[in-house]
Amino acid sequence: MMLEEDDNGDLLVVPNPSFPDAEKDRLKETIRMLGLNRGPIKLARKKCFDDFIDPNHSYSHAFMQEVQPFIYAQMIA
Repeated sequence: MMLEEDDNGDLLVVPNPSFPDAEKDRLKETIRMLGLNRGPIKLARKKCFDDFIDPNHSYSHAFMQEVQPFIYAQMIA
């Protein structure tokens, strides 16, 4: 899985493009079933990302690794 920014600036959870098509299809269905790209989840993900990169906010690397490891891993990749 990885994060991909859409035209609206939303960070979407998507399958890694290097995966085989059948695996990507299964992952897309899992993403849909879990609602990982629904409005409230996208907003929370964006807020977390924005707060981390805002120099006036207190999110540290350690905090992000502990609380939002997936988002953190994608941001530093």
